[in-house]
Amino acid sequence: MVNANLLAASTPKKLTGEVINIACGDRTSLNQLWEKVCVATGFSGAPRYEPTRAGDVRDSLADIHAAAELIGYEPRVRLDQGLEKTVAALRLTL
Repeated sequence: MVNANLLAASTPKKLTGEVINIACGDRTSLNQLWEKVCVATGFSGAPRYEPTRAGDVRDSLADIHAAAELIGYEPRVRLDQGLEKTVAALRLTL
């Protein structure tokens, strides 16, 4: 995120009003996200499944092609790495 903001702030292109996705570029299901959060936090509990609701997102995949084209963005940190760094930083504040 920081790198994407720096790229956007320093680009010579006029990007007023442009909307771009900043993400890792990989499809992630809720179950995969749950597993990654469990690994990062050391949590060993089971997920609780509820009936689906209108608008629920099963898989997440942001299209980052515009970010690459407009500001030269490319992911530097994978989702699991970012989760581990975030958890480590939060643990320092507790």
